[in-house]
Amino acid sequence: VNIISVATDFNKPNWLQTVAESVDYIFKRADALGMPCVINASVGTYIGSHDGKDISARIIDALIRQKGGRAFVCAAGNAGNQKFHVQQKPLNDTAFTWFEYAPSQWAGQGGFYYEVWSDTSDFKNLEFAIGTDKELNGVYSFEGRTSFSDIQSRLNVIFDDTIRNNQGKQIATVNTYAEESQGRYKLEIAIVDPDSSNFLYRFETKGTGKVDIYSSFNLFRHNNIIGTSLPTVSQYSAMTHYVMPDSMQTMVSSFTCLPSAITVGNHYNRSSYTDVSGTLRTFNHTPGQISITSSLGPNRNNVLKPDVSSAGDIMFGTGRLATIASAMNSNPAKISSDSLHWRNGGTSMASPTVAGMVALYLQMCPKANNNQIKSDLIASAKKDQFTGTQSNFTYGNGKANGFQFLKRRVFFPLIPITSPTSCTGDSVTLAISSSFASYQWNTSPNDTTNTITVYQTGNYSAQVENQFGCSVTSEVAPLTFNP
Repeated sequence: VNIISVATDFNKPNWLQTVAESVDYIFKRADALGMPCVINASVGTYIGSHDGKDISARIIDALIRQKGGRAFVCAAGNAGNQKFHVQQKPLNDTAFTWFEYAPSQWAGQGGFYYEVWSDTSDFKNLEFAIGTDKELNGVYSFEGRTSFSDIQSRLNVIFDDTIRNNQGKQIATVNTYAEESQGRYKLEIAIVDPDSSNFLYRFETKGTGKVDIYSSFNLFRHNNIIGTSLPTVSQYSAMTHYVMPDSMQTMVSSFTCLPSAITVGNHYNRSSYTDVSGTLRTFNHTPGQISITSSLGPNRNNVLKPDVSSAGDIMFGTGRLATIASAMNSNPAKISSDSLHWRNGGTSMASPTVAGMVALYLQMCPKANNNQIKSDLIASAKKDQFTGTQSNFTYGNGKANGFQFLKRRVFFPLIPITSPTSCTGDSVTLAISSSFASYQWNTSPNDTTNTITVYQTGNYSAQVENQFGCSVTSEVAPLTFNP
């Protein structure tokens, strides 16, 4: 086994492109070594379309599918307890959602910025507007909005619009820009230094169709979606049309949302351990239950994600010795009782456990393609009292089960023997009972067919390989030739 480690720099202006370049580099190194390869990516960004259709994700997808012996495993993300997604889906009606003003959204100025994503077919019968509402001493009122517009009028142009109140006074200038790619629209909304930061600013749609917005100031400096401290319908009748944010589709974006990627969620591994100081550390977790932070699926196009879940929270792994030595005094709770392992958690820990399973699988079946690997992983996943009997957007298809995953490609070639004893001068023909892609008998490098003929005492076997490159040794056929 060889390990290739690639550092990442999140400060790169096009970070996702560096990930695609890293994947290309790793697969090329594996090809040069003549080895299969599984990549673990415990990295990601929450910004983006969440559909795997950006150019970096498409490059990674092509590399995964280019040949057999390749797999790509990635962490789903750790934002399952954060409501930064909202889907507006008006049905011949209107829908709106408020966004929280950020005083430092722009350099030295406050305001708003967020992105709206939709398939072209879902946006064609929708119109949108940006509006404002006012709250004063618990009384809410609508102040004004831009004109409702369709997406076509905003394509490939920075459009300036104005929100005015019913007296014609300007409240804010709104900039929008839209572009189309891969059968979807991206609409950008920006409000720089509005006249009043105390108003509530809404994104509003009407018609039929749907749009998705992913927005969080803490995660990627887009404005937070307001989902708390809202007025009731009796306080403000417009709230009948309010769409709340949710924690669905909270995975990291881009390659994690690829159907070809193996995306991994995280469940609790343990609830207690003894640290290096001899102190028992306990947690209010139930081992086997999904972590509260494990990001949820599906992707924007409703593809099931995560694919599987695995143990991730309260995990121990090997650590840098100098770091461990320092932490033994400053943070002993992080260090295991043997002083050699470091505690960590999250989907970044769950993902490499599955990548390790895939590595073992490829050791046995080095030519297996990505579809076969993923199919076997999903088919062997465990369902229990936590996952339920049906696949879902929390655990995916269940919990990764390494033993059952590998067992799916185990086979036992047989060599039927009519009689184990013959006489000197006789010959015996041995044949593998099933058909395989290749054979290598232990008699001679030239014996590479399904059958061989032998003339002397010995223990005969063959290394066989199936169509997925899975290689095993057959049963041993003992023969004796008596005088």
